[in-house]
Amino acid sequence: MKRILLPALLCFTTQAFAQQSPLVQNLNFSAAIDATGPINLDDSSENKFGIRSAEFMMYAAVDPTFDAMINFAAHNEDGEYKAELHEGYISSSKLIPDLRFKLGTFFLGVGRLNQFHQHDWPFISAPKVQSTFFADEGVHDTGLEFTYLLPTDSYWDITLGVTNGYQFGEDDPQEKPDAPTHYIRPSTFIDFGDNGALAIGFNYLSRTDYQA
Repeated sequence: MKRILLPALLCFTTQAFAQQSPLVQNLNFSAAIDATGPINLDDSSENKFGIRSAEFMMYAAVDPTFDAMINFAAHNEDGEYKAELHEGYISSSKLIPDLRFKLGTFFLGVGRLNQFHQHDWPFISAPKVQSTFFADEGVHDTGLEFTYLLPTDSYWDITLGVTNGYQFGEDDPQEKPDAPTHYIRPSTFIDFGDNGALAIGFNYLSRTDYQA
């Protein structure tokens, strides 16, 4: 059976209201619908178009230093849609040169795909390494994350974060862990010019579950 992914991305902005309401001058909206349709040439009764998830996002520059983003999502879980806060954080890359940070609820900066929402992937199902280590849709939690671009001749980027550890992937929030989620990811990028490029990352992610 073959499956195809039919994505739809809708984007909106509030620039038309900028002169009327300064509070929304920098506010932008976007929405995404992630739809899939299986194709079974042997048994067409199994072919059913469905919406896997839908998202609505608002993002804006709060002031010259800080940015804010909030994302709501509804996922299809066994035929029922469950709405939740996917991400909501304040970030900045202007406080310290070459340093970026996030504070709030977000997808952790580990792995190659974890920071990208599922509807942004160029494939339907999560790769084995993603689903094994970071859950099918990725690890998101509430905490603080820093990313620093090292002042070296070659490109090196280091991400370091600590989150409260109550949630891992799409599982329901659990008891307070004995040790919060903590992680580090150094990564590098090698440019071969017209011949291509190579991205390499090393990941450490740990969380100690609550022991009754």
